[in-house]
Amino acid sequence: ANFVHRVEWRGQTLRQIARWYTGKSENWKKLTRPVNPDLTRCCAALQVGREVVIPRELLVRTEPMPKPKVTSPPAKPGEAPSDEAPPPAEAPAGAANGGQSAAE
Repeated sequence: ANFVHRVEWRGQTLRQIARWYTGKSENWKKLTRPVNPDLTRCCAALQVGREVVIPRELLVRTEPMPKPKVTSPPAKPGEAPSDEAPPPAEAPAGAANGGQSAAE
């Protein structure tokens, strides 16, 4: 029997599914006709709830795909942000009021 993956979140593509379950992103082509006759493109986002049939002989794992990482909440003061770009530098004093200093 074949394995069935159900699309759980927006943005999942056939290429991502192939890479996760078969170990090779180029296997997306093997997930089209005749297995999933209506799927023809590697990188188009699939509809949530869509079932994708994966031939058992291609499987290298059956664990559900992990949800993609979303940006983590901002770090607390004094903490270094985790693997994110550093925050933008603060504007020079006086930039907030059109570049004029309070002394003028």
